Amino acid sequence: PVTKNTFRQYRVLGKGGFGEVCACQVRATGKMYACKKLEKKRIKKRKGEAMALNEKQILEKVNSRFVVSLAYAYETKDALCLVLTLMNGGDLKFHIYHMGQAGFPEARAVFYAAEICCGLEDLHRERIVYRCGGAACTVSLPARGSSWVPWYHERYGVQPQQGVRAPQSPTVSRPESLRARL
Repeated sequence: PVTKNTFRQYRVLGKGGFGEVCACQVRATGKMYACKKLEKKRIKKRKGEAMALNEKQILEKVNSRFVVSLAYAYETKDALCLVLTLMNGGDLKFHIYHMGQAGFPEARAVFYAAEICCGLEDLHRERIVYRCGGAACTVSLPARGSSWVPWYHERYGVQPQQGVRAPQSPTVSRPESLRARL
């Protein structure tokens, strides 16, 4: 069975409302991943049990070269841990503003936009609606320079019998209004 002892834990890559993401390495293979630790106390305090389960189920379902994928999942006494594809190239915002002169050539922007669209198309094919939420809306870059749709809890699986109805303005709609429209 997969446990915390399956991995070596490394530095914190980011923090969120339910915990943190750190780099980790599979002891047996040396392969690197990102471990998203959702603290059970925070989940319970924020009534996020359904969100955590939904996130794991959707990650298990998605198989796209343009969307971060779930490699392993395990739990400890204090946390639910999702081990995901490691995006060690940084995020797109960093590359726009901190890699020399601000911005980059139009051809590169078109390339990234096309990959993001492919990722969203793969999610929609699985009847998953992705909502980009403010500061959490980042696009991750693997070392090879492509763009990937990140994984945050604001994605929703849609039941086939209910259909999909997009909100009026997906960029500003809150998750609660999206649920009401499904």
